[in-house]
Amino acid sequence: MAVVIYGDEIRYTLDGITEPSSTTSLYSGPFNLIKNTVVKAKALKTGWTNSDTAQITITILVANPTITPAIPGTYLTKKEVTMSCSSTSSIVRYTTNGSDPTITSSTLYTEGYPLVLDRTRTVKVRGFKTDCKESNIVSVTITIKIEKPEFMPTMSGTFINYIDNVKMQSNTPSAVIWYTTNLDTPTNAAPSLQYTIPLNVT
Repeated sequence: MAVVIYGDEIRYTLDGITEPSSTTSLYSGPFNLIKNTVVKAKALKTGWTNSDTAQITITILVANPTITPAIPGTYLTKKEVTMSCSSTSSIVRYTTNGSDPTITSSTLYTEGYPLVLDRTRTVKVRGFKTDCKESNIVSVTITIKIEKPEFMPTMSGTFINYIDNVKMQSNTPSAVIWYTTNLDTPTNAAPSLQYTIPLNVT
């Protein structure tokens, strides 16, 4: 943020406390601010009474971080999420529990170490920098979907008397399969049944 002050001899301070005087910084041209600053300025001229103090508060906002992937998506396997912030010397903190990221209690993201999601989560990200205002929150919802089970034998058919050794499997690691035999839609609770061993269908 560039600051320009107009007047005769201009003296200024940046600490928000000290009043400008003949001994404080002499304004000689635009200067940049990289943190939240209260600028106080006063015009001085020999033989004249000094001007009143002009004051302005400059707030430097940390750039909004970026998340990759940036748009919500559904995936059948674990998904890596990376984050970054373009503001120099900033840090990125994130949450996956629905709360807003804070500087004190949220997880610090370390560049080069992606966040690996193995279940559906909304990732909220915010950039922080010393003496600056934190960024806006950026978020994305990553949906991890379990692959539908496969049967062995893989095709429906007509069999004499019965068929044994009917197996079910999902390519999603640690997935638990629930099933029914009465055309009801399976749920993850009784009266649906949890698959543990091959079935004999009579």
